[in-house]
Amino acid sequence: MSENLLIKNVTMLTFFNDGYNAIKIQETDILIKNGLIAQIDKNIEDSCKTIDGTGKLAVPGLVNSRSRSLASKVSKSIAEDVNLDKYGNSPLYTMVNPFLNISLDILNDEELKSILEIALYEAIDSGTTTLLEQCVGRELPLYLELCEEYGLRTFAAPMLMSRKSLPEADAWGNFDLCLQEVDEQGIVDWNCSLVEKYKNNEIVKASMGLGSVDTISESLIAKVAKNAFESNSILMIPANETLREREICQERYGLSPIEVLHKNHALSRKTLLGGLIYTTKEDRRIIKSMSSQAVVCQYQGMLDAVLSPFIDFLIDDINTTIGTGRCSINMLEQLRMSAIAGKLQFGKRYQMRASDAFYASTEAGGRAVDMKIGRLEEDCKADILLVDLSNPSFHPFALPVRELIYNTKTSDISEVIINGKLLKQGGKVLVADKKDIVMRSEKAMEKVWQRARDIGVL
Repeated sequence: MSENLLIKNVTMLTFFNDGYNAIKIQETDILIKNGLIAQIDKNIEDSCKTIDGTGKLAVPGLVNSRSRSLASKVSKSIAEDVNLDKYGNSPLYTMVNPFLNISLDILNDEELKSILEIALYEAIDSGTTTLLEQCVGRELPLYLELCEEYGLRTFAAPMLMSRKSLPEADAWGNFDLCLQEVDEQGIVDWNCSLVEKYKNNEIVKASMGLGSVDTISESLIAKVAKNAFESNSILMIPANETLREREICQERYGLSPIEVLHKNHALSRKTLLGGLIYTTKEDRRIIKSMSSQAVVCQYQGMLDAVLSPFIDFLIDDINTTIGTGRCSINMLEQLRMSAIAGKLQFGKRYQMRASDAFYASTEAGGRAVDMKIGRLEEDCKADILLVDLSNPSFHPFALPVRELIYNTKTSDISEVIINGKLLKQGGKVLVADKKDIVMRSEKAMEKVWQRARDIGVL
């Protein structure tokens, strides 16, 4: 439930009037009522709970436009630094998917929730106020329940597939990428039932979703696209995340993943395309023509030794957002990595600026879901971070956006407010017991690791 709050004497940093370069900085008070920013002005007086913003920077809450909470934890650190040349330099088929399949197979609901809770705790602690999440199978309803319990804003979708489990590859480089017989209408109806269940929820929304194009039939794409259109739902789809995905699509259809989605009417203003590491100029032309949303996961790409084409999307005037993908759900790390990686793409240190990363993780995320999030204006959702500027690393303090992107750490975020509710205060997350969820998640993960050892995945 939202609270009425008054933030006094804070330095506010935001975009305004939808201006890409229109950054507004001012000393002000912020009044929050009924989950919205009710007033931004000096010397506001109100009897509600007051937060002293002196020496703090108020910024819009961060929007993670492609999160995979369970994947970020069950395969954490295992795949990094491993030679995966025979698998297209991606750990997806040999480590990430096998660990997800094991988790979904052997863990009960409470054990799965304990791992999801660790991810959600990290998201809140590091300043994420909205997660655009993709889940696999029975993970989704558990995730939605937890977000509702915590008060964490989310749009969450399944990765519906024409398969019974995520595709894997063995130690000899053989891929299991065949489509299987599934009850397509049944899984689509299940997805639609979740969309309907949460349609009036102010914080938690279920959306339509698909797996990557190499895991889905054209008939499933068409069914999901039709239902997304009819329900006016966001449609989340990972695309061009691996070379293998592109190769399979070329073999199967003679088309790129983006072309297959376009052919089956899955691209629209409400389509969020996640990953997009291996994206061509023609792919971007199609995405632009359909006004679809691009979600770039730079950290994931760089761990796979690839620079995502972030700058190309900006040049092509495509609304481009930032996601964490299968990597750490900490958006502060993603912001810094995105700003640095963008400079490397064309060897121009000015090509990707701190303001580009800031925009992509705030205003662009709000635009992607047609919601008034990602900026601090009256009548916008009260999703706000307060950054404590007392840390010596911030001083001399001259350029707030650059300080935010290049220097801010999780410990610098003193308050996190979502929909007017304090989820973090005084540097402490209020909605979960850290020691308890760490203990429970470690116990659950030990079962996963043991099974992985038994079958030779670890």
